[in-house]
Amino acid sequence: MNKKISIPINRLLRGKVDFMPLEDILNLHRALKLGMDVGSTSLTVNMNSISEVDIRDVYESYGGAGLRKLVFMLSTTPAQDFSHFFDSIKFDLLFSGFIKKIKSEGEEENIGWKEENLISDNDTLKQSDTLSGFNWNVIQPDLSWKLFLPGVRHGFLVYGLGEPRILVSHPFQGINGEDYDVYTNSLDVVTSLRSRGYSGSFLFLDCLHGLNKVSNGAPHWAQWFSIIAKHSDLVLFIKEYDGAFNESQKLEIDLTPDMVQKKIIEIPHDELKWAQISDDIPEHSIFSDSDGNIITEEEYRKFEAEFAIQLISGYERSSFPDDRTIRIDEDGNINEYGFEESIYEYEY
Repeated sequence: MNKKISIPINRLLRGKVDFMPLEDILNLHRALKLGMDVGSTSLTVNMNSISEVDIRDVYESYGGAGLRKLVFMLSTTPAQDFSHFFDSIKFDLLFSGFIKKIKSEGEEENIGWKEENLISDNDTLKQSDTLSGFNWNVIQPDLSWKLFLPGVRHGFLVYGLGEPRILVSHPFQGINGEDYDVYTNSLDVVTSLRSRGYSGSFLFLDCLHGLNKVSNGAPHWAQWFSIIAKHSDLVLFIKEYDGAFNESQKLEIDLTPDMVQKKIIEIPHDELKWAQISDDIPEHSIFSDSDGNIITEEEYRKFEAEFAIQLISGYERSSFPDDRTIRIDEDGNINEYGFEESIYEYEY
């Protein structure tokens, strides 16, 4: 990795920031090391698997906001999954430290390091008229924050603690054309994206069977993708093979608003060499709900779709006009912005 793609962020998606003081999490870490019972098995086991140095590194790179996201992941991610996500974060921390070092020593030119501004593909990836039936231009910063909290979520996965917020559209196929497990293989895609200079928080939407119903001309899963897209700084459309996108991705392109930055990424199929067939639902995501209770596959499918359905129910075009961006903040205040206004900036 010898370059970084600088990606401007949508300032309208930034609202009140939830911080965690460094000393608070350090004190909690020390107390757990001494055997204090906090009533959460995940928090106890996960916290004991990281070091004080890890915590300080997160603070150094991402501040109190990053620590708040880390605590969320420590508290909500099953212990058997935690290292899957935290190992990815540690890679980010190491790379961040490396970049700081070479910049402080003025070694960028010697190692061939370069930074490039994002060149979007919005002219190629146009939204379709189908979006006219939805509130595609209404955004909520609080929802954007919640969507990009790290770990295993309601039918999706998020890697990373930093900015920008990136939604990844991928073809759900391995090198031999077989369907593959998103949990197992998404980290492979993240690795490929990092090698191309992309960094931030990456969200991968799983295939939710509980969202197959069609309304207003689009299946609910595609509406869910669209809702996440408009609350992202960038949507990356991955081509795993040369040629056209698959049918699912074509629909995702149609329903990604033009107000969002979009980019096509072509990854050679042999680079995603770890893709695995997923005939069975992965154990980590099927046998328990958010409280750790054992549930059936049918119950899980309903459970993982509930979060999305709550938002989909209000996505159909209502009284909001569609000729401007409408922002609803955490306090319910509504502000309007013209599409000609620049809402993207590089500061983060």
